[in-house]
Amino acid sequence: MSRLYKGFCETVGLLMANPSPGRQIAVVLRTNATQKLAQRLASRCAVAGIEIALVGGRGEIEDVRVPGREN
Repeated sequence: MSRLYKGFCETVGLLMANPSPGRQIAVVLRTNATQKLAQRLASRCAVAGIEIALVGGRGEIEDVRVPGREN
C-alpha cells in the first residue's frame, strides 16, 4: 500500500469523524490506486456529505461521483 493510498484513507476517515457544516472535499493526486479507491468510497462519502476530487499531474481535476446519483 502506497503512502498516497494510505493518506487518502486517513483523510476520508478524518472528514467522516469530524463532520463540518461547510463543504468537505477530499483532494488527492490521481493514480490508478487512488482512482480505484475513490470509486469504492464514493457512495459512503456521498452519504457523509464528502466530495472526492482527484488531481492529475498537470493540475486537471476529476470529481468522483456515485454513478446515477446527483451530489
